Amino acid sequence: MDSIGSKILIITNYPKGTKHARLEFENQILSEKGFKTEIIHCGNSTLDFKQKLLSLFFLKFINFKAFEILKKKHQSYDLIFLYGLQVFLPLIFLPRHIRSKCVYQTLNHDVTYHVYELSKRNIILKRCKKILHHLFFNLEFKLSKQVKATIVNSKSLLKLLPHSKLIFYTSPLEGNVTQPKENLPFAYLYLGQLREEKIAPDFFEFLERQKRQLFVCGIIKDHYITKKVEESTFCTYLGNFEAMELKTKLFELRKDFNLLGVSLIQEPHKSYSEQNANKDIDYMAMGIPILGNQRKTTKELIESGCGFFYDDFEDFSFEQYKKAYDRCIEHYIPYSNEVFSQSFLSTFQS
Repeated sequence: MDSIGSKILIITNYPKGTKHARLEFENQILSEKGFKTEIIHCGNSTLDFKQKLLSLFFLKFINFKAFEILKKKHQSYDLIFLYGLQVFLPLIFLPRHIRSKCVYQTLNHDVTYHVYELSKRNIILKRCKKILHHLFFNLEFKLSKQVKATIVNSKSLLKLLPHSKLIFYTSPLEGNVTQPKENLPFAYLYLGQLREEKIAPDFFEFLERQKRQLFVCGIIKDHYITKKVEESTFCTYLGNFEAMELKTKLFELRKDFNLLGVSLIQEPHKSYSEQNANKDIDYMAMGIPILGNQRKTTKELIESGCGFFYDDFEDFSFEQYKKAYDRCIEHYIPYSNEVFSQSFLSTFQS
């Protein structure tokens, strides 16, 4: 497809105003190559009463604002980029000629994750979770074979949707590299959404024993973790930042500390247990060694030399830290912005 002047409609389930680094970067790539893009946000707050009622009937697996947009606007665009499961599944109600001009991108085991969240809230849905998972995953699988292309971001998702194109996450923090300094103390860094399932149960006690600072950049999602952060002498919440501001914050922080990136995601469901953690790739992009657990993809990075295991953690020398730093820089190359851009763009130009 000739990119100059071709029109792409991007539909996302993210609320308007949400800054999503990958979506912004992908939109930038398309725009710089001459595609004319429009982004429509279909977050829950944008749905009218009828759309909310229909979405609720389908347990919020299907976004009916996205359905109406696809139905009304598909003829005005050369391609449609569907960003997430809820805005993708409406295609089940639309004819094949619309599906054939769509590109679907999924960045999680969305069916598994959504069923898990539903089962936490309702005992009846918990008993039906296998049926729900089977039904909606089969819909996703069937439709993903009928669209122009499906993009996934992990080997785990590629196994589930083997006809897809694998494009790894790339970090918006790429290039923010600071050489370690032997005279600086060590401290821990946490990037991203912080909630109980994304941290080790005893981590705050670990901080007390280590007597090292933890700096948190992101969103804290539950009261239990908020209380732990507030009570800890060794934990500082810096805030939630867009990529450029975060780069500046971390550059300043690394003038005073040699950082280790905390990656201790628990495994309550398949998405958490098998997906690549964006934070791991962000840490590698900056040359920050990982302090991680035995979760599959994190374990692979640590075994390749990019960090240290939390569950048998012992203190380390500056030389060991510097070696892990060098390995992170080297291991990040397949995830680079350049590799990502080439692979992503080819999906829309073919």
